[in-house]
Order: sequence, then structure tokens, then C-alpha cells
Amino acid sequence: MQEKVDPVRSSIWFHFASLGEFEQGRPLLEKIKSTYPHKQIVITFFSPSGYEIRKNYALANGVFYLPLDTPSNAKQLIAAINPEIAVFTKYEYWYHYFEALHKSGIPLYIISGIFRPNQIFLNGMAHLTAKF
Repeated sequence: MQEKVDPVRSSIWFHFASLGEFEQGRPLLEKIKSTYPHKQIVITFFSPSGYEIRKNYALANGVFYLPLDTPSNAKQLIAAINPEIAVFTKYEYWYHYFEALHKSGIPLYIISGIFRPNQIFLNGMAHLTAKF
């Protein structure tokens, strides 16, 4: 695993659940890196299918598994990677990470996200999405 993330410098954080989501977001990641070559890129994965294949991705300064979605983990990860923006792909909904980004004033972008009120993880929480 690459570990060249300088927490003093800001980064652009991409989170992908697995390899399929990585491939969806890859064109944007590559465009950002070519436009802003000095920006740090941090990638997190939830699944081994993405992490194992892309853990040495040349355009990233760091590739990691995303820690469990807790308030403490969210706060610690955001402090460690210092993102200026975060980009998540598809159906990824990590409440504490989204809340920590929001509280820190860090913009969150979703690639190809489709969120419907009847989705199981939004049941009883749909009203919270308005603040993100």
C-alpha cells in the first residue's frame, strides 16, 4: 500500500465500495489528477475487490480501507487525509462520514448516486439528507 499522504497538504478523497465503482469514478479521478497534478489523491475502498487490485494505484498518494462508520473514525480519517473535497460513488451512504464532512465545510460529491425515499438505509432518515 502506498502511504504518501501528507496531512498538512489538502487532498482530494475518492471513496469506492468496490472495483466496479472505482471503474465508474476513474475517468473523473484521472481528469482531476491531470488538471491538478500536484493535488494529493486519497482513495478508500469498502471491499477487498477494489482494494486488492488498486492498492498500488499510481495516481494515488494513499489507498486504504474505509474504517467503520463511527463519529470517531470519521473525525480521525478526515483529520488524517485533510480533504478539500470528497467524491463517493453510487449507493455509498456513510452517515458519520457525511456528517463530519458537512460539519467541516468540505464539499461532498456523489458520482452516479440514486437515492430514493424507500431505500432501506434511508427509512426514517430521509429528512437528514437535506442537510448534506
